[in-house]
Amino acid sequence: MFNSQIKLLVLKKLSHHDYTGYELMKELGVSLGKKPSPGYMYPLLKDLKLKKFIAESPDGKKHVYTLTSQGTIFLKQLLQRHQQTLHTMMKTFEPLSDARERTQFVHFIHIMQKSSTDENYAFDHELLNTFRTEVMHFFQKSSKHTDKKRQFRALLQ
Repeated sequence: MFNSQIKLLVLKKLSHHDYTGYELMKELGVSLGKKPSPGYMYPLLKDLKLKKFIAESPDGKKHVYTLTSQGTIFLKQLLQRHQQTLHTMMKTFEPLSDARERTQFVHFIHIMQKSSTDENYAFDHELLNTFRTEVMHFFQKSSKHTDKKRQFRALLQ
């Protein structure tokens, strides 16, 4: 998983509740299947703090992290762009597919949409790779809709 995806997950977690660094590591461990180390987590939190997406405040010996208003706005905009991208992918793919493929694609889009709002972000990357392989295989077979294929390839990348 990329750092940016984990940062997104941290922002999502903080949008619902304030956490200490240790609590965030535990929460991420549940969501990702593996708890990040302090050596990974605290530099990530520092970066989000430098970008003013989160704030840190002392609470005794602990530090509590909170989503800032700037972080809330950024998270909302990011999730909206994600939804728009998925909608564009669906519209782009529609003329290239038959009813069975459209049904499968709609199912895939719903999984992607759920992953953008679900707190358990452990997304099935094997499913994503299978989808990508199937789409590329379809494009290799079909010479029609060249512009649509080019647009869809750009979206997949």
